[in-house]
Amino acid sequence: MTFKQYLVESGVLDDILGSFDSDSKESTLPKVTRKAPPPSNLRPRIIQSDKQDRFVDFYSSVGELKKLLNGKPITIGNIAKLYAYEYMAPRDNLIFDIPLNDVVKYREYDRSRDQDPERWDELRSDIKQNGIKEYSVINLDRLQNGNVGVLLGEGNHRLAIGGMLGVKTMPIYFSVKK
Repeated sequence: MTFKQYLVESGVLDDILGSFDSDSKESTLPKVTRKAPPPSNLRPRIIQSDKQDRFVDFYSSVGELKKLLNGKPITIGNIAKLYAYEYMAPRDNLIFDIPLNDVVKYREYDRSRDQDPERWDELRSDIKQNGIKEYSVINLDRLQNGNVGVLLGEGNHRLAIGGMLGVKTMPIYFSVKK
């Protein structure tokens, strides 16, 4: 296998070229709107699985993930299902730009300005000026019964402020817990 074939087949080339194509991403993503108030006690979403404990295999590029998903979109749910059913998880160095309307389904808390107005205003100003730059963390947690809990562990403030400001995507890192 030549180096060029490796770049194409492993998806590394897709990752490199995809980072230059930021304009097309923004124009095709739906706007985040709130239709109903969120539930008061948010819990992890559960993905049903009967898989027992075993070693996890990792994928290391967006191109490799696209192959594993067989044409399905890159969403938190699809990444979580790969972990639940196939024991496939993203490597630690992968960060994905995920649409806010997908992330909101997995939030741990519904944050508001009332809880810490000074911090809220500072973060809002930064996001308004620079967008969401710091990645948020989605926890994938294999439960004792084999199911997988999916929860936004870090980034609930960024999610709430980004939604209010009309931000389309936010960087997401996946933390796999066994």
